[in-house]
Amino acid sequence: MCGELHSQLQKCRLERVNLLLLCYLSCSAKLAAVTSERVVYLFDDNGEKRDKFRTKPADQGSNPNFVVRAMAFSPDSTRLAIAQSDNIVFVYRWVYAQNLFNMLVQDGPL
Repeated sequence: MCGELHSQLQKCRLERVNLLLLCYLSCSAKLAAVTSERVVYLFDDNGEKRDKFRTKPADQGSNPNFVVRAMAFSPDSTRLAIAQSDNIVFVYRWVYAQNLFNMLVQDGPL
């Protein structure tokens, strides 16, 4: 697993992708990586890239001037929460990452 993930991350490096954050869940060996361009890559327990999607701003009509501040998997590894600097947390289902599960608007910065 680690060797395959390393090779996937090396490919990102060769493609000039700047990784911003990594989130790893050891019990199910899942990995999520987000780039400085706010693109999330999801890897399975075999190190294979399973999905790729772009994060979205809290206000769909606004200019995307936000940064991904944190990511975390749910304990059962079925959801991925992504906290952004535009005061919102998006929760995605692992199986269908592009399908938004929940959106939590916050009062202040994250």
